[in-house]
Amino acid sequence: MSKHENKIDCTLLELRTRANDLAAQYWQNVLSNGRSWFLTILQYVVSQPSSITVHPVEVSIRHK
Repeated sequence: MSKHENKIDCTLLELRTRANDLAAQYWQNVLSNGRSWFLTILQYVVSQPSSITVHPVEVSIRHK
């Protein structure tokens, strides 16, 4: 076992590095897709006609 210890350590370090690279790539894709979805939803909301109708309010001022 001890004669293979260096090889095992090297393999574990390489595996750890690959896992970190994969996690970083996954996180980058999540952020990119999230930004894209957010902008698509924002564009959809902005393009919708306003459902709130604003009517002018008549104000009468009474003088005493």
